[in-house]
Amino acid sequence: MFDYLGHMNIGGVHSVIDSLAVVTVGENATGREVFDATASLVKARNVVDHQLAAHVRAMERLGVAKRSGGTTRQLLIEMGLAAPARHRSPPRTLSCQASIRAAASRT
Repeated sequence: MFDYLGHMNIGGVHSVIDSLAVVTVGENATGREVFDATASLVKARNVVDHQLAAHVRAMERLGVAKRSGGTTRQLLIEMGLAAPARHRSPPRTLSCQASIRAAASRT
């Protein structure tokens, strides 16, 4: 669906991804080493999540998906990002307060 050609120099991100892809937990790793590595991976994930949000905002601002005839949500799903849970769950028909009032009126 999306045929967007182009490449942005994002300063070695590809080499970082390649490096992280081969990280393993060694058989002789100590608990401290695994803990420290896990903490570093969490920090890396936080940085990546922040960068994703910034880049998605930029794609929205630049109309990347619209130029390809779709939506940003579709583009992100095509890239492999899961749809947000709110888009997957069925819509609520009643608000919480309305549900409580409806339940109360039945008693």
